[in-house]
Amino acid sequence: MLATIYIVTAIFISGAIAILFADQSKLFVAICAYALYACAAISLAYTTYTIVIYAPGLGKRARQWAKKVPVLDKLLQNYNFRTLFLATLTTVFTIFVAVVHAWLGLQQQSIWYGALAAYYILLILLKATVLLSQKRNDVCKNKAQKQCKSYRNCGVFLLVLNIALSSAIAQMIFDGQAFVYPGWTVIAFALYAFVKIAVAIFNVFKATRYDNPVVQAIRNVNLADAFVSILALQTALLWSFGDGSINVSLFNTITGCAVSFGIVAIGVVMIIRSKKIMEKNNG
Repeated sequence: MLATIYIVTAIFISGAIAILFADQSKLFVAICAYALYACAAISLAYTTYTIVIYAPGLGKRARQWAKKVPVLDKLLQNYNFRTLFLATLTTVFTIFVAVVHAWLGLQQQSIWYGALAAYYILLILLKATVLLSQKRNDVCKNKAQKQCKSYRNCGVFLLVLNIALSSAIAQMIFDGQAFVYPGWTVIAFALYAFVKIAVAIFNVFKATRYDNPVVQAIRNVNLADAFVSILALQTALLWSFGDGSINVSLFNTITGCAVSFGIVAIGVVMIIRSKKIMEKNNG
């Protein structure tokens, strides 16, 4: 019964997303759209209710099953491994995002998409460098010192990453470029952005409880990327719902500068902190 409900919910949500790309100026399409939105909302609400009711028992059975699978058990029990594993998955997804923006930049001869592609490419290189450093550090004699250097290098790379991001921000401010999401998908992205920044902040503080600078570096990179998501969200909302009375350029300038400063601050703090740790270890 529950499986049927979840399948129906998935169908309604998929239909609601798909119809966003249809011509809703036609009466029949508009009626279908509102019907799908209503069905998706009702089915999603009921699905959420069933999850809340049955989640504790399901979660317990899922954990018992996961313990029988070595990789899943390690994901649940080992925070460092879970952080690096999830970082690998997000890096793979970022590769896809970078390719899409690079293709759009070449196709449309757009500096805006080119700058975004450069940002995502540098983000991929940064995450890949940190992940590979963890693998190299595991076989080093002075593991703690190597991890600290990786943490410092990540801070330096964040400063370089900010250069590419600043180019995209400049395009956004001076050329009126923006992140655009079709229809009401901007609301879904808004929810994603808020969850992303909340999770990133939580994980940064949680990572400080683990004595692994590489894991802390990954969490700091995710926080910097979450800052960019907030900037993307603002530009998308202003583009979708702005009525012309708002000074979009001013808001983008303020938020863009704040995001850029935040990333620089993270990088500088990482460099200073790594220097203090290395001096303490050498002393």
